[in-house]
Amino acid sequence: MSPGRGTLGSPVGWACAPALAICVAWSCVPALLIAQTPATPDTTVTYFTRGPGFLARLDLSPWADLRVRHDAVRDRPNAPDFDRQRVTLRAGVAWERPSQPVRFEAGLRASLGGDHNRETWSVFDNETADTVQVDRLGIRVSSMAGDFVALGKMRLPVPLTELLWDDDLRPVGIGFTSRLGWSGLEGLSVGGGAFTRGRFESDDVRLVVAQLGLERGNPATAGGELRASYLGVANRDSLIGQGLARQNRVVVTAAGPRFAQEFHVIDLQLAGHVHAGSWPVTARVDGAMNASAGSDDRALRTRLATGGAGAPWGIEAGWIYQRIEREALAGAFNSDDWWFHSRSRGHSIFLHAGLGRAVSVRIAGFIERRDDVQADTRRLNAELRWRWGD
Repeated sequence: MSPGRGTLGSPVGWACAPALAICVAWSCVPALLIAQTPATPDTTVTYFTRGPGFLARLDLSPWADLRVRHDAVRDRPNAPDFDRQRVTLRAGVAWERPSQPVRFEAGLRASLGGDHNRETWSVFDNETADTVQVDRLGIRVSSMAGDFVALGKMRLPVPLTELLWDDDLRPVGIGFTSRLGWSGLEGLSVGGGAFTRGRFESDDVRLVVAQLGLERGNPATAGGELRASYLGVANRDSLIGQGLARQNRVVVTAAGPRFAQEFHVIDLQLAGHVHAGSWPVTARVDGAMNASAGSDDRALRTRLATGGAGAPWGIEAGWIYQRIEREALAGAFNSDDWWFHSRSRGHSIFLHAGLGRAVSVRIAGFIERRDDVQADTRRLNAELRWRWGD
């Protein structure tokens, strides 16, 4: 502290000390006189508080999602076993004023893998191992009721299970969601959109999504939901050149390789939950059918789990069964946590735990079999995740 500030150790401080003592004593006299009178709080006093950060003053909200993952695959058909590691960071920022319905967001995804993009198994992944690319880029306009319209590169605006869709994909297009508040039917919602799979180029595969949902009950006690969805795929043959056929049947024609079937998939989700003390128990059945295929056109996924939000440590444990016939759906879109994307069947058990508000760990084991082989393929995923914002 500089001498001009007048600390008690300086000449200026000693000169001020008598005056300070007189002021303190004088201020105590009125306090002694009114000690027996109840004080009236002064509501006009403004206390010093920490102001908003620099980004908050600019109406900017950053987010980050860091995942560290180990993956082990055993007994692949006619291929060696392997282990790999991957670190993926998603980070970005959104601009949104509290009083305005418009939100702009932009973010990147950066991944670094223990394997390489040229590995033979890379075509089974929805995300490239070593890359930096756009993760989100777009605008969203929302209503007070929670309805919105979004344009750009985004998360899919409707909830589909991993049977049909990998939540790590970021399609490009226009999407919407509405709770249909004007209808007077509580729990009813509609959503969908038109997109490309993940690139801004017009030659990318195109898809149309539509969903009607109905939710009933109380999330904290017991309830259920029903969702009917449609997923249509156009310009689908461009997937073949990207190595994304994924067990769907391909035929050779004079114009080049083509998918044997179109994909117009109808999906039905039915789910319910109850609580046993602080432990939720949930069950979900997801059935899909490709209306364009005359055979091998069905898929089924069941999920039974206990725990999750509200359970101690956020622990959730469960079992999943999945059966996908060859032409039931387009394997280019469903989850790559499963090694086979179609023409297969298998089981998975998982354990998820929260290690704090932002940190979680998940371990999942898989036993799968492709329809044309007799041996099972086994897989183990372990993932540590840290999320902040968003």
